[in-house]
This record gives sequence, structure tokens and C-alpha cells, in this order.
Amino acid sequence: MSIFKRIFQSIINLKKRTIILGILFIIVSVFLVSGSSIQHSLKKILNETKNQVNPIISVELDLDALMKEMYGGESSSDKQNIDEQFVKKISESSYVKDFSVYSNTAVSTQFSSTESTTVPDQVPEGYVTPTNELSILDSTNPDLAKTRIKVVEGKLPDESDLENPIMISEKYAKEHKLKVGDSLNLDLSSGFQEDKTKKEMDTKISGIYTLTEENDSVYLSKEKETFYSTRKVLDDVKKIQFKDEGISSPIMNYEKVKVELKNPMDTDKFISEIKSGDGDFSSIKFNSTYEQYKTISNMIDKIMNIFSILQLVIFIVAAVIVSLIMLLSLRERKYEIGLLLALGETKFNILLQMFLEVTTVLVISFMIGFGISNFVVNPIAAETINQEMQQTISDSKQEPMVQRGPNYVEDTSVKLDTEIQIQEQDKVQNIKIAGFIFMGLLVIVLFSTTIPTMRILKKSPKSILSSTE
Repeated sequence: MSIFKRIFQSIINLKKRTIILGILFIIVSVFLVSGSSIQHSLKKILNETKNQVNPIISVELDLDALMKEMYGGESSSDKQNIDEQFVKKISESSYVKDFSVYSNTAVSTQFSSTESTTVPDQVPEGYVTPTNELSILDSTNPDLAKTRIKVVEGKLPDESDLENPIMISEKYAKEHKLKVGDSLNLDLSSGFQEDKTKKEMDTKISGIYTLTEENDSVYLSKEKETFYSTRKVLDDVKKIQFKDEGISSPIMNYEKVKVELKNPMDTDKFISEIKSGDGDFSSIKFNSTYEQYKTISNMIDKIMNIFSILQLVIFIVAAVIVSLIMLLSLRERKYEIGLLLALGETKFNILLQMFLEVTTVLVISFMIGFGISNFVVNPIAAETINQEMQQTISDSKQEPMVQRGPNYVEDTSVKLDTEIQIQEQDKVQNIKIAGFIFMGLLVIVLFSTTIPTMRILKKSPKSILSSTE
């Protein structure tokens, strides 16, 4: 009888062993293939997310924390503000490549009309709404600057030698027939008509600008009324505005510093360096794509570790079970082996028969398991993990206490622009993964069949057939 016929008959006759091994191989292959496929998809997400990480950090006032503190009646005397000293600390950091400071305040000019700016029924009586906004322009780096401008005439405020330099829009210059070098008087009063002391500052026009089209519509709509100047000028303006108010608040200083690091992976080191000291940083937050990447990375690492442990346990358990089944099966078949040897069958053919019997069951079971994994388990597992990841990301985000107004512009540069979910899986990659897993299971079959069989084959046919063990 040929070896292949004996293999076929053994598979049919040893139904119990065949069924047990078949079910075991199907379960193991489903878990291992699905687990490895999901892990590969998660690694792909992590790599795509890492590629989205940029070196930008937004160091800004946490308005929600300030609001919570105000309602709670809590205050800290050593609360860290975003002031010039704080900016200096950032600028001196070895991790920093470039930075830009954000702040603005409301002003009026000699061209403002008090009649047209009154807003009845919306503000306290006697209040006149300032007509213009004064903002800092200390960088033209498109990754850092609040707005992107085009200099039509003159110089940027930081490049000018004029005292209190200021840039005005081309629209504003045309409307009021202003040119570079002209004086512009800023009215810095609080807006209440009963103010006894007039607060003002004389400035010189250093340049005229227009906003480029890629700016947000909010900035474009306010282009005509927006002025730009240096950090020093705006700092002086705020000091004049608040000097008689007796107010001490973080909002009197700068609102935000947008920082570009030399290496985004140094984000934690930079934050630790800036926070070093005795200051209270509870009202300052550090937003970056790196922080979001860390959250996603920790979440994915936990999921992958769970899968890795499960796969290892399943692989070891499968190896033990298959070895025990084959050990018991071959002990029952030692007389068959002894008889084959007595009939002149070679040891190699007997060894090959025992191996191919289990391998045949493995091949058929693995194909079934691979199909179940790809068409049933993987889609369900991917959907479940996607929901879990979205829930984790959602839980990490806090709804703002302070309602954002219509003029609020979200800074998307510190947000990851990638979808955190398992997409359609790579079929070619899944086949490669399945190939590696199949080879691993084949190794288990090889050792679990050949080692016990070789121990029997070491004996002579007579000793095998006469053995009472």
C-alpha cells in the first residue's frame, strides 16, 4: 500500500484525533491570523500618525482653567503669566528653532466715529465700541504667524526704526489717505464716555499691508480695521489701558506663544524645561500634535500588548496540546509502526507518513481558519477596536467651558490631520502574515510528530511488537 493511501486511511480512521486537531488548528489560526492582521493595521495607523507630527507647540492661556478658577474663588499669587520674561525663557531654550507671540487689544484712532460705534442694548450705557484691533506681528514664518501678509509699502514693525511703529491695511490707508511715515493717534480709553483721563499713544506708520487669500475668512473680514505692531508697543499699550484699573489678570499679558521646535520628539523635554521653577502653570496649556500622538500611541500600544500576550499564550497552549495529542496517538499506534517496519517499510517513509497525516489536517484547517479570519473576525474586530479608539480619543477631549465666539479661529496646526481608525486591510499583507503563522504551526507539527515517532523507530520491530508498555 502506498504511503499516500495509508495517510488518507489514517485521517479517515482516526476520526476523533482528526476532528480534535482540525478544530484546534482552526481556532488557533483564526486567533493568530486575526491578531497579527489587527496588529499590523495598528502599526500602520501609528506610523501614519507619527508622520503627521509637526514641531509646532502652542503655549497659550487656558481660558477654561481661568474661568473655573474664577467661579471657584481660587487664586494663586505665583501664577505664571505669558509675559516678556516668559517669552525670553522660551527664546533661550536650546530646543526652540523659532517662535511667534500672539496678543491683541481694542483701540480707536482720530478717524474713529463715536456715533457709529455705539451699540445700544448690547453694552453698558455710555460705552463706545473701539473701532480697531491692534495685534502683534513679530514673525512672517507661515507655520507660526497668526496671519499671512503682503507688504505693499514700507517695512514690517520689527524692521522699522520709527518710534512706536505700526502697520495699517491698504484699505484703511486709502480710506483715510494715509501713507508711510504719517502719525496715527491711538485712543486707548476703556470705551466709557465718562472716562476722566484720556489714554492715548502716538504711533508712526511703518508700512502698509494686505492679507493674502489663504487667510481665514474671519481675518479677511477684519482686515481693514486691523493694525500690526511689535511686542513692545502692544505691551506698552496694555499697560496704559490697565494702569488705572487696578486689575491683575493673565489676560493683561500675552495670550499665546507659538513655538517651532528643532525636533518634535523633544516636546516633553521642552515643556519640562519651561515648567522648571516655582511658577503655577495651571492656567497655561501646551497644545501640540506630539501630545496627541502620545495619547494615540499609548492607546495602540496597550491594544497591541494585549494581542501579543494572547497570541503567545495561544501559540504555547497549541504547541502543548498538539504535542500531547500526538504523543498519546503514537503510543497507541506503536504496533502499527512496528508492523510496518517488520513488513520492510523504511523509517523515513513512516516518519513522513506521521508528519503528513497531521500536516494535511493543518492545511485544510488553516485554509478554513484564514477564511473565517478575513471575512468574519477581522471586520468585527476592526469595528470594535475603532469604536474603542474613538471613545478613548473622545474621553481625552474636554468640552470648553468658555463658549467660542463667531470670531474664534481654531489653530489646526496643533491638531493631527489623520483618521485614527483601521481602514480596509491589506490583503497581500494578510497573506504574508498567514504564511508566517502557518510556518510556525508547521514547525509545531514537525516536532510534535517526528520526535515521538523517532523514539519508537529507534527500537527493533521485534521489541516494538513485544512491548507491553
